[in-house]
Amino acid sequence: MSDLSLPLSPALPDPSAQTADYPAADHASCSPLEESITLDRDGLLLAMGKGVERMMGFAAPLQPGLLLGRSCSDRAFVDAVAFGTAAQAPHRTMLVRQGLDGKLRHVLMKVVPVGPAPLPVLVLLSDATRQVQREDDLLAACRVLDGISEAVLLVDMANFRVRQANAAALIMLGLDSGELPSLQFDQLCARLRAEDGSTPTLAQLAAQINPSEYDCRRADGSALNVEVRVERMRLARRDLLSVVIRDVSQRVQALAQLRAASSRCAITFSQAATGLAHVSIDGRWIKVNHKLTSIVAYSEQELLSIPAREITHPQDRASDVMVYQRMLAGELMYSTREKRLRRKDGSHAWVSVTSSIAYDEQGAPSHYICMIEDIDERKRADERMRHLALHDVLTGLPNRAGLHGYLGQALEAAARAGGRLGIVFLDMDKLKSINDTHGHEEGDRALVGFAQHLQQVVRSGDLVARLGGDEFVIVLNDVSRRADIDATLQRTLLARPPAGASCSIGVSIFPDDGRDAQTLIRHADLAMYRAKQRGGSAYAYYSAMPEGDASFPAMQPIPLE
Repeated sequence: MSDLSLPLSPALPDPSAQTADYPAADHASCSPLEESITLDRDGLLLAMGKGVERMMGFAAPLQPGLLLGRSCSDRAFVDAVAFGTAAQAPHRTMLVRQGLDGKLRHVLMKVVPVGPAPLPVLVLLSDATRQVQREDDLLAACRVLDGISEAVLLVDMANFRVRQANAAALIMLGLDSGELPSLQFDQLCARLRAEDGSTPTLAQLAAQINPSEYDCRRADGSALNVEVRVERMRLARRDLLSVVIRDVSQRVQALAQLRAASSRCAITFSQAATGLAHVSIDGRWIKVNHKLTSIVAYSEQELLSIPAREITHPQDRASDVMVYQRMLAGELMYSTREKRLRRKDGSHAWVSVTSSIAYDEQGAPSHYICMIEDIDERKRADERMRHLALHDVLTGLPNRAGLHGYLGQALEAAARAGGRLGIVFLDMDKLKSINDTHGHEEGDRALVGFAQHLQQVVRSGDLVARLGGDEFVIVLNDVSRRADIDATLQRTLLARPPAGASCSIGVSIFPDDGRDAQTLIRHADLAMYRAKQRGGSAYAYYSAMPEGDASFPAMQPIPLE
């Protein structure tokens, strides 16, 4: 700790000063003070106060009229007096002596020429033990302060000067120890700027209960952010203000970065191209962004007023509950799933939801963080792709893949129920002639017209599919009598089909003609060729029917006129 101002002890006069502390006087008129000695210029003892021997602890009393050097055995004392006499100016020396009372004292000795020779010299003695102890206490405190990383200034409340400053204060404020003895603390306050631009005074700082933050300018013009705390204290019998200045630049910068990051997060949240939401643990919307409101067509206020479950499709609610329970149990860190959200108009939008849990400072679940991507268009595109994969582009009927998928399920259901299916294979008789004569566009129109005709003549629970080219298949569900099949076939052939839509038809029966789709279609195809060999516009059943079955007696190809 550097002593940056006037010492706490009484100021020592400059040894070079020529001004005497006492007015010139004739030595004969000098009456000795309680703790003083009067000498002439040659060192002859003229008078001595009563307290000198008690304070200095001389082994033998000093004798007036004798030279001090002969009557005093304390050579350090004698030499100090001689030096002060020869200096022709006031001189001070600190001695440590044990008095007659046995106490060890710090004795401040001041040698003061009363005036020019031959006027006598006064030696004034004072007990400075307490003052030295206070100085020692202050130095000990200063050593402690030097070990503190924060800047500490001790300000004398009598004159508001900075009396002490630790090394951290000098470095932080960019000050030189030599410039502080005359520096008022208000001059340092002038370097501080509050948030509103004002400059605090020491009185204002002392009146503050909590630390305050300021922008501080160093002596070199550089800036830093500081926190100032002021406390009253008493040290070395003086009323002081302890001013603690802490550099909080890193914290301020961190807070600024945090605010900037928070602002960026807020902007990202509100302007993200993906729906974002915070959902409470009990399932209520806490915060939603603009994209989410546009997905579900609710306003932000409307959405925040209803539970998240309320706009979730009923079929998706159970899976939501299961996922969130597993996340709360720690089984899942996050979950991504597809679900449907109900729009304000009652329609549903497909979304992909990725959820995770945010935890508070105590580690307890705080809320869910949900990223909600609008996949409705993708779902529709996927549905279109699936439709195209399973349906004929020209007629819109199920294609070969769609037929096999449907027929496989229908056969399993019929097998479980003990029912029968009719597989009807149809081939247009004159499509090639139409294409060759009128072109493929006319042939396409004939195919579309024939497909529509088939859809009109079948029952509502039956399926019409196009295998490709001019070949079609009808799946007749739940047929128990020949009449069920015949009625459909007759409607197909007799109910005024569109021009060029005559056809040959073959029929196979599950389970009599086969138990799998491939066998049944092949057998129906064979039966169709039998009908075509008879001239077309006819239908025929596959020949391997059980003749003893009363429900399905053996049937022969039946040409139609």
